[in-house]
Amino acid sequence: MHEFGEAEAQKILELGWRQGSSFRVSGELAKQLGFEDDKLVVVVTQSCTVVSSDLAKDPYVEVMVLERSSEAYKATTDHARGKNMRKLTIPLTENGEQAAFVVNINARRFIDRALLLDTAPDGPAGTVETGETIGRWLGYSYSRAALPNNLVSFFRADGFDREVEKVLKAKFEESPLHERVRAMFASWSSEDEVDFYKMRVDFLCDDELVAMELEDRLQKAFGTELPNIAATGRLELQMNVRAAGSTYYTDFDGMRRFSRWDFFSSLSDDSTETA
Repeated sequence: MHEFGEAEAQKILELGWRQGSSFRVSGELAKQLGFEDDKLVVVVTQSCTVVSSDLAKDPYVEVMVLERSSEAYKATTDHARGKNMRKLTIPLTENGEQAAFVVNINARRFIDRALLLDTAPDGPAGTVETGETIGRWLGYSYSRAALPNNLVSFFRADGFDREVEKVLKAKFEESPLHERVRAMFASWSSEDEVDFYKMRVDFLCDDELVAMELEDRLQKAFGTELPNIAATGRLELQMNVRAAGSTYYTDFDGMRRFSRWDFFSSLSDDSTETA
């Protein structure tokens, strides 16, 4: 086992490790991760954690598989702008030329951070900005957080949770509507236990047809047009419905992502538990 402290953290930094660094896994490590030999991966953990001097607190870094795209990188494409919540296209330099690589969130693993001391990134090179793009994409798409207790109480007491859940459980094309809702994003006006909140909830649907159906059902359930659902003495609530094909991850700036079940688990009695 490596001794680990400031000197080791500095070595990781000097070797060039940070968020966005790519390398090829092989041998025993590839077997441990369940990857084929010479698989290309990218570090998605924040750079401050990658070079942390506290191994006990930060023992791992997370990596995701990188796949070379058959198309040239274009910053204006849907995948490069984050429309796809499962894959992100990033520009990396290989053999002196820019190429497009796809970050595959379905193939992600954790590795011992101390292993970074034994090698340097040997994959295509990216910029600091590319690493930050990965971080923003992950943050917008997959960060999860608990709701304040008072907000949960107000949401439930006014029956908003029951109405939304009823709509999402209703059948659409032979299956529950929630199966066609990829995620729910939410923002609220205060993290503190206060007497009044403004809350916004956005639903991300598979396509325009599902979005139209969900919007219609929510409007019928609440008897009003979206986005303004209700305004009480303790809660002002807005809801929006979006189709994945016409949505950018930047549309969710300042919001936190919940899956449909994550969201309602945050409305349970133990609302302070973070998933």
